[in-house]
Amino acid sequence: MKFEFKDYRLDVKAALNDITKGWLHTWSHEIASHAKQNCKLDGDAGVQLRKSYTAEVNEGAGEAQIGSPLESSYWEEFGTGEHAVDTSKSRKGWWVYTPGSPGPEGYQSKVYASEAEAQSAAEYIRRTYQKEAVATNGRDPQYTLEKAFKNVTPKAKADLESKLKGGMG
Repeated sequence: MKFEFKDYRLDVKAALNDITKGWLHTWSHEIASHAKQNCKLDGDAGVQLRKSYTAEVNEGAGEAQIGSPLESSYWEEFGTGEHAVDTSKSRKGWWVYTPGSPGPEGYQSKVYASEAEAQSAAEYIRRTYQKEAVATNGRDPQYTLEKAFKNVTPKAKADLESKLKGGMG
């Protein structure tokens, strides 16, 4: 009796690579798309932030990086001021935001003792300088990427399982 051994290792590895690379591209872009939809920031800054969420795939490493290069994406994800996830490093109290003003993204450095004091300062800026001004003590975290990832993950896992069973069957 004669047996012939056929080595399909390279074929199997190539098929797995093709399946997983395509899957990684598809689902990383889907997560980025969901992040764009989850973004709660409004106005021009929100439009800019939504457009900035992308997915970059490193096929060689078998990984994807999803996110935004904009600083505002960090604040969108983790919140600001007294509402931030890490309140030990966040600004305390009330302050006034004036878009287009000097300082980090228009935030004034002065901290007010109360909401009423900050509202009064914002009203003064609006009236005196004819500028938009908003009193705030921060924004709640939106967990934009985390929510996108959690929403997409079950569908992505099911799709990969289906593709692996179908492609390797």
